[in-house]
Amino acid sequence: ELHLFAPALNNEAWLWVNGHYVGRRDYERWVPQRELDMDVSDFLRPGKVNTIALRVRTDIKRYPTQGIRERMFLYAKPEDDAEQGAQGKAQ
Repeated sequence: ELHLFAPALNNEAWLWVNGHYVGRRDYERWVPQRELDMDVSDFLRPGKVNTIALRVRTDIKRYPTQGIRERMFLYAKPEDDAEQGAQGKAQ
């Protein structure tokens, strides 16, 4: 599995990869920044140019800084973790 990870976003976020909606991280009140970790495996095109778009809600006046707070990156989740996750969902 390939995941997009953002260590710190303020606060609500939506993710698209190559024009396909991947998912949303809901707004959580009173939490200034949280991480985002989404599986993007099904949406990436290996060996081709890929476009990743992230929308972050930044209209909350409570916090002085908004948006993407730290560098985002893609990572490969170890197969053992992916298999355990799939087994846990099936149970």
